Amino acid sequence: MLYTTDKFTYQVRVSLPPVLYIKNPQETALGQSLLEHAAACISRDGLEEFNFRKLAQAAGCTEATVYRYFENKHKLVLLLMNLFWGYVDFQIQQRIRFEPKAEAALNACLNELGNLQLHEIHNPHFAELLVHLAAREGVKMHLGKDIHAETQDGSLTHYLRLLQTVEDLLRLNHVSYPRALAGLLLDSALQQHFYRHNEPLLTDSACEEEGCVQFLQSLIHRERGQK
Repeated sequence: MLYTTDKFTYQVRVSLPPVLYIKNPQETALGQSLLEHAAACISRDGLEEFNFRKLAQAAGCTEATVYRYFENKHKLVLLLMNLFWGYVDFQIQQRIRFEPKAEAALNACLNELGNLQLHEIHNPHFAELLVHLAAREGVKMHLGKDIHAETQDGSLTHYLRLLQTVEDLLRLNHVSYPRALAGLLLDSALQQHFYRHNEPLLTDSACEEEGCVQFLQSLIHRERGQK
């Protein structure tokens, strides 16, 4: 099951791949605190500077406690990225479920990718941290040497699900190379978000949220041979 709903709060929770944790951090207050502090540390300093000692200091626990939840920092950041990918996919599914027209459904999907707001997460601060982390580290997660093994063992479950969602919408709109273009759209959305917030000289000044949606649309139009 990819998603569960809390029976008391009705909040949607993305189910995490078991291969990425030793103890499920979603099931304890400390585990959730570790996720939030990890997202904050990585968003601020980058994955290269991040380690479990710094995470333990930020969360107010011991380094040994962190290791009770996570095997290493690579699996931890993959877990955080699965949360990001999972919520983006869920929000797209909600946007398109009652949309009968294929083109309108695709545009709704591009709006979600261009805006990158995780409004299904009840903690706005954590949602914002996840978006910044994804923009900074997300593309790297499927460019590693272990990519084949990670696609097989479930480490990229929610990325592959999101990729399939976008690919299906492109196929419904008769766009060529739908799998390749789906990956390009996901990566481009993250890249533009990172540039906007870190070095605007690397993108167009018009690429705010609305401009980013238009940029993503232009990639599809170019593939269709439109201007």
